Amino acid sequence: MDDKNNYKIIVSGHIDINKNWFDSLDMKLLPKGKTQIYGHIKDQSELQGILSKIRDLGLEILLVKKINYK
Repeated sequence: MDDKNNYKIIVSGHIDINKNWFDSLDMKLLPKGKTQIYGHIKDQSELQGILSKIRDLGLEILLVKKINYK
């Protein structure tokens, strides 16, 4: 796994984490009605697709950040 392509996305609202909305990405519910979506995103095209899906779900994007799991 390339650490350079790991992302954390936080959105306003709770997503049903039992549904596979974002393929191989993980999700966890955060306090104050937020959801974190995180994991490996292979390239900018995949990232744009994920952001589009978030928009289509009507969720507000609060944070998009590259992360390092080391």
